[in-house]
Amino acid sequence: MTDHIAIPARAGDDLSGPLVSVAPVAFPSRDRPAELQVRLTAPMTDRAPPIVVLSHGHGPSQYVSSLYGYAPLANHLAASGFAVLQPTHLDSATLGLRHADSPEAPLYRRSRAGDVSSVLDHLGVLQEVVPDVAARMDTGRIAVVGHSMGGHTASMVLGALPRDPATGHRVNARDRRVGAGVVMAAPGRGGDALNPRAARHHPVLNDTDFTTMAPPTLVVAGDQDHAHHLNVVGAAWQTDAFHLSPGPKFLLDVHGGEHSLGGISGYDSAETTDGSLTRALLFLETTAAFLRTRLGVDDRAWSVATARLAREHAASATVHEKRKDVPRWTDAQLRRVQQGDDFHVAPDRDADRTPGRFVWVWAVALGGDVYARSATRNSRWFHSAVTYGRGAVAVADGEPRVEFSRVDDEAAKDRADEAFRAKYSKDPYFSEDLLKNSRHQIARIRPLGP
Repeated sequence: MTDHIAIPARAGDDLSGPLVSVAPVAFPSRDRPAELQVRLTAPMTDRAPPIVVLSHGHGPSQYVSSLYGYAPLANHLAASGFAVLQPTHLDSATLGLRHADSPEAPLYRRSRAGDVSSVLDHLGVLQEVVPDVAARMDTGRIAVVGHSMGGHTASMVLGALPRDPATGHRVNARDRRVGAGVVMAAPGRGGDALNPRAARHHPVLNDTDFTTMAPPTLVVAGDQDHAHHLNVVGAAWQTDAFHLSPGPKFLLDVHGGEHSLGGISGYDSAETTDGSLTRALLFLETTAAFLRTRLGVDDRAWSVATARLAREHAASATVHEKRKDVPRWTDAQLRRVQQGDDFHVAPDRDADRTPGRFVWVWAVALGGDVYARSATRNSRWFHSAVTYGRGAVAVADGEPRVEFSRVDDEAAKDRADEAFRAKYSKDPYFSEDLLKNSRHQIARIRPLGP
């Protein structure tokens, strides 16, 4: 028998300070068959807490799938410095609408994502109920967190595009106020990954495009959460949001974890099949650290948490990272740099302004990057380039924005010298003295993204 009582009851023991929790708070809910009710849980401090909207799952328990569920997670996030808002979605077992005559039933996918945006639209409601907390909340720093079907909701708010089986169109529920998210034990792609029964009964899960889910996101999946009632892939299905989306993304692979990830959906929850205090705390602490760093509460929280995990809990979980796709020079641009002699730079001369005049520089293409150097003592363009780090260049009939960085590594300087020697050895103005005298003024130039 699983010991549900002990699982996450200690989740906040090492975090100081009392919390305030208020529920239910009624939010405006036009054309909704039930009132939109929300729970607010927040720390009682003078600081301005960022906002986390927590989306519950679709599970079988009466109250776990509502604002009354997920207390271990909500309390831990609040104790970690966040104002946590928990809406009760229309698929909640407490509302009795799962079998309603509605095209949205039983999952209410579109409505769920709409609830998240509605909560953010009407934060002023909290001013009337808990004015002290509402006045402190930082509305410029917002994240969405969701478990199971709530993870699917979170992915939609973050930009994933599921297909509406009724219309054939993609459903765009992206809310650009949300800057980061946590997607936990959530459905993956559809198509041949779904089992036939799930495809028939839940066609809304049949085709989700994760390639448009751009914000930084932590995806959490238990390697024993096979969900065979929905998919034919196994536990890897819950990692699709990580593998099929662009960076930056992070995957917390919970070893031995099942759907409840140790017991995060509720104290004494009968749904928990993998009750583990260690597993639950590990998940809660890692999730809070991710959000604290991504929402600007503590820049070091994530690196400290992941280092500790690797050092002390490698057998319990592993973190994988997918970095943001780095813009690259095109082959045409690199050929033009290497074969031509018309590369010009215009570094920013202050934080935000680029001068209108471009300056010719010595430049080579090397290893997919462009390197430029100045033989002029105390070069003004080089000083601006490495001071402000950004600017523009003129290459191949374009003027792309770029980033500049000083080359300090001696081996990299040696490689650059060889590339400059190979390109310019027949130029009458080129000499070994030029290489020697400009070795301290080499800049690596890379294109910036859109």
